Amino acid sequence: MNYIILDMEWNQPPHVSRMIKEPVPLHGEVVEIGAVKLDEDMNVVSTFKTMVAPKYYKKMQKWVKALTRITEAELKSAADFPGAYSAFSEWCGKNCAVFTWGPDDIPMLKSNMLVHGFDDVLPPHYDLQVIFDDRITKEKRQISLSRAMEILEEPALEAHDALNDALNTARIFARLDMETAIAEYDEICDRYVKKPKAEREVHNPPRTYENKTDIINDREMTEFACPVCGGRSVCFDFVWQNPYKYISLAECENGHKLLAGFKFNRPTAKHVTATRVVHEMTDELKENYDARASAKGTFGKKREEALDGLAVSV
Repeated sequence: MNYIILDMEWNQPPHVSRMIKEPVPLHGEVVEIGAVKLDEDMNVVSTFKTMVAPKYYKKMQKWVKALTRITEAELKSAADFPGAYSAFSEWCGKNCAVFTWGPDDIPMLKSNMLVHGFDDVLPPHYDLQVIFDDRITKEKRQISLSRAMEILEEPALEAHDALNDALNTARIFARLDMETAIAEYDEICDRYVKKPKAEREVHNPPRTYENKTDIINDREMTEFACPVCGGRSVCFDFVWQNPYKYISLAECENGHKLLAGFKFNRPTAKHVTATRVVHEMTDELKENYDARASAKGTFGKKREEALDGLAVSV
């Protein structure tokens, strides 16, 4: 049996209202597939890389472009998804198992398959991120691929290129006892139980403003109880995620790192209604935030000013 280490990059719809919803919701459209084939002795047999021309979300989101450096121009001459996926499937062969870093690639691949008329049947597939946590970090949280490479002191290729990320993942794969991990995978997944979502997030009821910029000056929105420890928390370094949402970094008095999202409706008359949700920070959330901040810049209070204000607030 061969082991396939898979990584993909995908673009997102410009807004949820323009997302493809049939035959399944298409939350992202694959624009690059990278993979490494290993034999049973962990030797690299071959590699696979192809760009994929999007059919639905043709304009690259700025933050995706900043993260991947993939442009619309280079995708115009790429294969379409049916051609790219057929080539990938043939390259994989029949006797294989697929491994990804994290839980997102397989559902994303399946949704793209269904939208393009394929059955969503794949070889046996496994989340190496979960296996790594169970065997190495034992923290029951998502460790970024770059952080995992640091922990194992493996030299890393440049991230957010699908083949590079697959090659990096293959190096981690080769460091683990995969025969045992595959045999115990169901037990590993049972042990990898995160805190319930309600315990990792803080929501607030809707609030109404004259305009969207008033949101960042409302302490009822930008200060809240930390979902990790209950301590006082504050937001800073806001970024536009899309025309209807801000995101910001946040931190509590005990040093826990958080990410806040502020979602508002289409403004009607003079008023804007907004809601907020606060997430416990993960490596993936931080990488996505950094890409958006790099592409669009930040606004509002900086960290030092916000934390100083938190220290003196009642």
